[in-house]
Parts: sequence; C-alpha cells; structure tokens
Amino acid sequence: MARLLDQIKGHATVIQNLLEMNAKFRLHPVLLFIGPSGVGKKKVALGLAQALVCEKTPNACGICGPCLRIEKNSSESLKLLQPQGAQIKIEQTRELQDWLSLRALGKARVVILDDADKLNVQAANSLLKTLEEPGENVFFILIAQSQNSLLTTIRSRAQTVRFGALGPEDLQSLTGAPAWAVISSQGQLNRLSSLLTPEYETFRKSWLEVFMSIQESDKRSWAFTQVKELASDRETALQMVSLWQQFVRDISFMSVGLEPIIHADRMNGFKEFSHLSGECISELNQCALQAERDLNGNIDRGIVLENLWWQSQKSMARSRHDNG
Repeated sequence: MARLLDQIKGHATVIQNLLEMNAKFRLHPVLLFIGPSGVGKKKVALGLAQALVCEKTPNACGICGPCLRIEKNSSESLKLLQPQGAQIKIEQTRELQDWLSLRALGKARVVILDDADKLNVQAANSLLKTLEEPGENVFFILIAQSQNSLLTTIRSRAQTVRFGALGPEDLQSLTGAPAWAVISSQGQLNRLSSLLTPEYETFRKSWLEVFMSIQESDKRSWAFTQVKELASDRETALQMVSLWQQFVRDISFMSVGLEPIIHADRMNGFKEFSHLSGECISELNQCALQAERDLNGNIDRGIVLENLWWQSQKSMARSRHDNG
C-alpha cells in the first residue's frame, strides 16, 4: 500500500478539507502551504498530488499506476522544484514552463515548489503568468514557512493553507523520543531529530552543568568560560535560554508535585533546588525571560548569557540568606 496520506501524522483537518475540495472539483489551482519547518507540509503535498492524479478515487487509492509512480518519485505528472544551492533559479522555472508546454499524459499535473520562499526575484517574476493561468488540470503547491517571505504578487495568486506544529503524541508515536526532546522540539520533526544526536546530548549535559553551578558563587569564571564555548551563534544562544527556562520550569513543577517533568532523566540533579521558595523560582524564570528578550533585541549573546548566570546566582544567594 503506497497511499502517502496514510503515512502522515497530524494535520487531519487540513487533509480532510483538501480532499473534500478535490472531490467537489473546488480545489484552487495554486495552493500555498504555510507552517513551521519539519511538520510534514511536503508529505501532505505529495499525498495530495496522489489524490489529484489517481485513476480510481479523488482521495488517492495508493495502488493504481499514477499513485505508485508518485510514491516512487518517478511520475510523469509531478514536477518537484527545490533550491539549487541557496535559491530556486530562473533556469529551473523556465525548465518547468517547458515541461508544462508538453502534452499531458495523465489525469492532472502537479508542481510542488519546496522552499518557495527561496525563489529569486527573476524566477518568481517568470512564474507570475503561469500561476495566474496554470492551465487545465495543472496544480501548483508552494511550500514555505511564512507568507511574508514571498513576493506579494505570488501570494495574491494562491490560496493559503496553514499548518500547525505536530502534537506531542504524534511525535512520540513517530519517533519514540524521550519526553524532554519531544517537548523541546516544539512540534517540528526535523528539530526533534537534531535533538536526538549525541552532539546535542553532550551540549544539553554541559549547559545543565552551567545551570547547576548557579548554586556556587565561586563557579562564575568557570561558567562564563562554558558560555563562550557553548554559545557558538545566536540560534544556539536562544536554544540555551529555552533549555534554561525548561530547567526552571521542572524545578517549579517538582516543588509542587506536578507532571510532566520535561527533563525527567535529570530529576536527581533538580532535587538540589528543592529548598527554593516560590519567589526565588519566579526570579529565576524572570531572568530567563529577560535573557530571551535581550537576545531578540540583538544584544551580544555572550553578555546576555553571562548576565543570565550572574542574575540567577544572585537570586540563589538571596534565597539562601533569607532562609537563614
């Protein structure tokens, strides 16, 4: 069985609506799939392509010749455009137009533009006329993370279909990943995959050690050295702040017996913070929120993360003093 839509986790309402429009011959010839990376937009596009070319049903049978050829990426009715290097170039769109000028061999033809936001200006402009009048039984599916990354003239010719992040249950059933990774992935399968690498586990362990060190004022120099080694770029620094927020959240949950604990495999370490007052936990959370704001405000990442450690350490010291 090669029905691609059966292999997709999540997005049930989106898929149902697309299939209903296809069955009623009301599907817009130019669709724009918008949503976070790694949630399955391309898989849905390929599944919809099967439904469009299927000889037996508007829902895709998965067993007819056209369906099987879509699944095997050998279909004469499907054209997939992806960036060559950093862009989708005008040479690619010209090749596409040559392909569309040929006689159709199947029920429909489907063009999928993956990372459509990487169309360069020349390529995008060359597509405008084609998108305005795609031709009979020709369907375009453009895939991007944000509408704002596309030319207004492209957006105006398409019907937007929005995709949300995958739910924790879907990610868990797909990967069997630990809870901390599922939650940290924010519903993105590709991000989850990167969290499960040995390199990331080493990174998480190192950053947790920095977090644990806020209990000891004499660790400041060591912690700042670790910050410089770990914060290789702004994106990594944002990940570090996100993890810090999760550590504080886990301590807060443990203090009142709530579940789930995100980093359950590190609970023994978090027990060292069991004496913290609610006020101190709140201060630690405020430190992390401020660090996130500072990073988004383009303040130097090293300064932001050093300040996060220092302010958190001072909150810990005040808590110990207040508790006598």
